[in-house]
Amino acid sequence: MLGAEDFAKMKDGATFINTARGAICDQDALIAELQRDRISAIIDVTDPEVNAPDSPLWTLPNVILTPHAAGSMGRELHRLGDGAVDDLANYISGAPVAGEFPVGQYAGRA
Repeated sequence: MLGAEDFAKMKDGATFINTARGAICDQDALIAELQRDRISAIIDVTDPEVNAPDSPLWTLPNVILTPHAAGSMGRELHRLGDGAVDDLANYISGAPVAGEFPVGQYAGRA
């Protein structure tokens, strides 16, 4: 498991990328290091699997969260891409966005 000591050893400006499992790192230690604004992170998985609605990961400017889609392949990628384009077009035009749900509902989704 990666912890505070490991994150402290990362070079300034480095980016931590996790597409494996959220449990491979101490998320509190990662958040603490990210709050120092010394490193950034791209995170496809969190621990717990559904990130808490009040987690700082949602609002830190040096974090990119993705919806656990890094392992997608083939037709699934096309479906995800088409859905993202459709949702963006709907958002821009003011139409309902199919994949949208309030942050408060994240804890109930898997």
